[in-house]
Amino acid sequence: MSGKLVEKTSGRGKVLPRLGMAAEATLLRFAVGTALAATAAPAPAMALATAHSANPWAAAHIEALPASVRHVVSRDTQACGGKLAAERDFTRYIASRNVQLIAVHYEHTNCRQRRSLCGEDGCLHQVFVSTGRGYRLVLSVRTGEIELKLIDKSPAVATECRFGAGCTRMLVWNGSRFVSPSPVISTSRRGKPR
Repeated sequence: MSGKLVEKTSGRGKVLPRLGMAAEATLLRFAVGTALAATAAPAPAMALATAHSANPWAAAHIEALPASVRHVVSRDTQACGGKLAAERDFTRYIASRNVQLIAVHYEHTNCRQRRSLCGEDGCLHQVFVSTGRGYRLVLSVRTGEIELKLIDKSPAVATECRFGAGCTRMLVWNGSRFVSPSPVISTSRRGKPR
């Protein structure tokens, strides 16, 4: 992966390489096990920690978002009904220079009316950008997956062309919106296009 994900914790960003689900689960089990062993926690505390890790759904994953992002998420999930919760992978972050992006993955919510967010063409994904003046929605697309990347130090988004089609569409941030990158023309040794 060419970019790094930035996960915000208590107002500070911490750069983490993206891990696979199995690696994240192993790391989490190790950290929890080490913390419990070091503190010799009594049985009720251990039961609480186990119950928390067994239920990945949390409203806090949505409530911790900036207000402008929460407002759009709330609007776009009205049809879900009930208290909305999300998994940890609901949002992903990336930062470059003075630009921060948040990608929202609606397939990671507990929406009761799943069809309002997901269909044959994939699930709703949105990208918000901040250049220091709050976040604004800059991309909303239904696709199987979306990934934030850095291309030549510029934020970019890779989306699946069609749900499960195996192709990727790349869009690069130009300072005001996402655009398709300029095509690269391959040349022969004599400098003429092939």
